[in-house]
Amino acid sequence: MLAIEQTLGSETSTALRRHLETSGNSTSCRDTTSSSSGEFPPDFFDETQKDSGGILVHIFLIFYMFMGLAIVCDEYFESSLSALCEDLKLKEDVAGATFMAAGGSAPELFSSIIGVFVAKSDIGFGTIVGSATFNVLFVIAACAFVTNNLALSWWPLTRDCVFYCISIVVLVTCIIDQEIAVSDSVALLIMYCLYITVMYFNEALEKWVTARMEAAKAPRYGWRLRLENFLEHDYFNYFIYMVIIANIVVIFVEVANGESNATQAINSWCSAVFIAEMALKIAALSFFGYWHNPVNAFDGTLVVLILIEMVLSSSSFSGGLRALRAFRFLRVARVFRLYMASFVEKIHVATQTTAEDWKMLEVVENMTAEEAAQYALPCPTRSTTAVAPVRLSLRGSSLSEDPKLEGLIAEAEAAQRQRQETTVKATRSSADSNNSHNIYDDDDDDDDDDEPCNPFELPDGGPFDLFLWALAFPLSLGMFLTIPDCRRPIFKRFYMLTFLMCIVWIALLSYVMVWMATIFGEFACIPQPIMGLTLLAAGTSVPDLMSSIAVAKRGLGDMAVSSSVGSNIFDILIGLPVPWFISTAIVNPGETVPIRSDGITIMVLTLFIMVAAVVSIIHWCNWVMTKKLGIAMMALYAAFVAESLILEML
Repeated sequence: MLAIEQTLGSETSTALRRHLETSGNSTSCRDTTSSSSGEFPPDFFDETQKDSGGILVHIFLIFYMFMGLAIVCDEYFESSLSALCEDLKLKEDVAGATFMAAGGSAPELFSSIIGVFVAKSDIGFGTIVGSATFNVLFVIAACAFVTNNLALSWWPLTRDCVFYCISIVVLVTCIIDQEIAVSDSVALLIMYCLYITVMYFNEALEKWVTARMEAAKAPRYGWRLRLENFLEHDYFNYFIYMVIIANIVVIFVEVANGESNATQAINSWCSAVFIAEMALKIAALSFFGYWHNPVNAFDGTLVVLILIEMVLSSSSFSGGLRALRAFRFLRVARVFRLYMASFVEKIHVATQTTAEDWKMLEVVENMTAEEAAQYALPCPTRSTTAVAPVRLSLRGSSLSEDPKLEGLIAEAEAAQRQRQETTVKATRSSADSNNSHNIYDDDDDDDDDDEPCNPFELPDGGPFDLFLWALAFPLSLGMFLTIPDCRRPIFKRFYMLTFLMCIVWIALLSYVMVWMATIFGEFACIPQPIMGLTLLAAGTSVPDLMSSIAVAKRGLGDMAVSSSVGSNIFDILIGLPVPWFISTAIVNPGETVPIRSDGITIMVLTLFIMVAAVVSIIHWCNWVMTKKLGIAMMALYAAFVAESLILEML
């Protein structure tokens, strides 16, 4: 081994020795992590027994706890929350943002509590971050696969995603120094109170935003129109594309040769250009008009991340510095703008016309005879064999300086946008009609879901369903004997007792789940944040997945998607700060909770990109859940998990 170290160097030999020791069933890696078990009881198997197959028992118990969490949440917890909300006469939005969100996110909450007080690790934090990705990407993908072109509304998703992004930014400011004080937990709890307030005024807020969106679609005149023409001019777009390419080249140069004063200067200049572009577009299109466009929204998200990067650049903490380096690489995402631009141009070439040609036709259609004679132009001849379009563009030409023609162009563009929106609405209306039967066909299933749980009732399926029933029978029987089902008339008034007993069961199941996951992670030399991001994140999100698929099959696409994002808001603003507040304000006043993983900051901020990508993809799919949308969501989920694993292993 010494010879290897002298030959390969200390870093390479360390990795090689870890591989050799792991493959040789050595316990050195486990010895180094044995202290991470926190205050869990000692394992019921020793290392020799686990090497001989005892670790399979731990793996089985992890998945068995997943099954138990799904049963208690679906059969008992959600019904108790529904009864509680009905008794308190809460509005549906407020109930969904509070008690109903708690129903799907209870496993993540207790995983976070156990991670802070028992495991004393980032496993709870990793579970919530990974669960957030699973809820948004995997759950939406699953709903898209099991439905047929299910239509979505823009407001619920936009509302929750905007607040989710704001919550992510607040969370990053709290964890940037890799420790949590009592003020940080209070700030996150206040954010959740603001979210409830937003939900309470949901209808009024929707009307206000919709009015601003309609106002942003009005034709623009004067300096706004001239500024918009300048920003849409080909020369300006070519300049932006060159800046994007230059920024990407500099990023790869930094990766290969390290950071220098020259690369820093170029990065700063590119950042200034991107920020100025966003500011000018907001001035021309208005705030709501800018963010309504999916390409602008994606670019704007990256610009917001550039601003966050500038804040991180003044941070001396290791987590902030790692996030800074990673964020510069995220600028490569702007290359998608080049792809989208080339894709649009290919469509124009294939159809032998351009967007400017359509705008000219709109102007001509709305002209009077006198106006047509005044602005008559020689008709260009088109060759039937031409491979490139003949461009008849008013943008950047002397004709566009005429105020009267400017107004005609603006009105034509507004009419074109109106027709596009009408087409989208017709598509969504058709999708609604295709799925309307689901709402009524599944009424029987919905009634079955409302029936009290009976563990002795045999399933109607085949042998596999019978096997699952037998496997879950001990859990179902235990819950049947200890939890009063408030759906039964005799226990209808005891919904609070149902609620409390569900909390006890969820706490016990989460405790065993995190305990077994900790032991398995130590055995396999897997860092606990990775365990939380992958295995536990998927397992604790099973209730959200099952409930979202169920409502999606009934044609309630908005509820399926919004519940996933709403659960993430609950996780970040309740699941994380509640145990932090208890620890820093009650158990250990004045002390802080450490964040041990350097990669957590960048993982959380990557959620920002994830949300922007989700909204953009849904927008490009005309707000209809298709199979292509599901495939795109699955690809994003795989990319996020891969990025998180790479960051943790670096």
